[in-house]
Amino acid sequence: MTESNYGPLARLVEAFSKGDKEEIYLYRKFWAGAFAKGIAALLLGNLAMSMFDDKSAWESFKERWHAGRLRWLGLNITPIYRGTYKALGMEPSKSQKVFSPMGHFLDTIKMGSHPLLFAQHKGSPLTRFIYEAFAGVNWKGQPYTNVEELTGATAGGALKGKIVKEGKGGAITWEQMPSFLLGQLRGSVPIPAGNIMGMLLGRWTASMP
Repeated sequence: MTESNYGPLARLVEAFSKGDKEEIYLYRKFWAGAFAKGIAALLLGNLAMSMFDDKSAWESFKERWHAGRLRWLGLNITPIYRGTYKALGMEPSKSQKVFSPMGHFLDTIKMGSHPLLFAQHKGSPLTRFIYEAFAGVNWKGQPYTNVEELTGATAGGALKGKIVKEGKGGAITWEQMPSFLLGQLRGSVPIPAGNIMGMLLGRWTASMP
């Protein structure tokens, strides 16, 4: 856990702990203000985004609610995401894209509602490595491909060069180990380096017979 995560959590604990009444009042006021502003930003932001989306604000909310993982507490930025991809001549994915205006305050809720998932996202590299090895999924909940899928020998070559796929997870198998290790390596380097790694991986598998 980083200091930015610990700070809001400490204020939340102090807001309901025994101690100086004035301090408790200030911490409760702090949290009430943070949530009030966050909820207001979500309501207004999602209403504004729905003007440019192919779904109403309510339909979008229900989709995020059923997706779980507190995505319903996020701002739907799908119109911006899809517009940017189309402007660049690229095909966007069909899934909703969400931004959290509540930031680290929402992390405090995630800590209690999804402790294992929180540990995967916010824990040390070793914690993330162990969790994903047993869960068999990356931070998006996507399972890893096996060697034949990675090299394009199966699935009609659709997964060639991809280290993850759609589906359910499970403990990592030996056949998934190359994709798993590539995923851990990519996640441990800076984003630009990870993007270059993904590009080179695609070229490598494309050159294979």
